[in-house]
Amino acid sequence: GIKKDDYEFREWEPIFPKSRCPVYYLPARNSDDKDIRVTQKTPEHHLREWVRHIDGLIDERIDRRILVLTTSYKYQKYFLEHSKHSKYMIANNKEDPEAPNAQEAFEDFIASKPPTVLCSPSFGVGWDFKDDRCELLIISKVPLKPPPTTSKLAQARFDQDEEYFDQETMSDIEQAKGRLQRSDKDRGEIVIADGTWSWWAFKNSHLGSPNFVGSVRRVGTLPKAPER
Repeated sequence: GIKKDDYEFREWEPIFPKSRCPVYYLPARNSDDKDIRVTQKTPEHHLREWVRHIDGLIDERIDRRILVLTTSYKYQKYFLEHSKHSKYMIANNKEDPEAPNAQEAFEDFIASKPPTVLCSPSFGVGWDFKDDRCELLIISKVPLKPPPTTSKLAQARFDQDEEYFDQETMSDIEQAKGRLQRSDKDRGEIVIADGTWSWWAFKNSHLGSPNFVGSVRRVGTLPKAPER
């Protein structure tokens, strides 16, 4: 709501080498060889394929620490119940008083030797996974925001700016990428595993920082692992 005459906006290119933290788009595929979009309407058999696909990504990097962002505790629970790697998974849950909190889960994760997987919706912003604390981040689902009708505040924001929630989603994805690359010498890999990305990113590429969406590389298989 700030008028353009009341602020000055500047933008700088990223200073960390993008080549040291590539972002891959590698979605799960269904039996018809189509990308699986993960939504509330995704059928159960497609969700199972999605989990198997992410299990395969974990197989490729089982020698290093891996973070699977789930966007909600519902999807976290689904992974814990259906992933073949659930025995390696560390999970916090603020809805369960007996489960570890986020700080406890984080400390357990970075202290554990691989194979270890942090499976949670809680670590996309504000956490430091420098160096070998985490070397692969899997964005299991594009973090789309709920419809603005969920609250009066959300509806008011949408009425003022129809792109508000798409901007929030783009920011969440870019913030998640920033968890792994903490210096110009740091390195890691990001994989977006949700077929929603293709159409959503095309529609909203202007909401990202310069060339971010264009730098996301679609691949058929996970490339050769970088040096640890």
